Amino acid sequence: MKSALECFQHAAKCEEQAKQAISDVGRAVLLETANHWRRLGKQAEAKETSGGRPPKVPRRWGRN
Repeated sequence: MKSALECFQHAAKCEEQAKQAISDVGRAVLLETANHWRRLGKQAEAKETSGGRPPKVPRRWGRN
């Protein structure tokens, strides 16, 4: 898995390229890709700050 910083850098690069995109379709694809990189960056950031442990999931009522 890439680091959070790397993911955010990829997102910024996609956004910069989207500004220079000639077509609306190309711009939309680059912006969606940037959003994907940002989501991955947030996931990596959460993993990095939790010491690599997955986040705790609350138990549902009535289940052990």
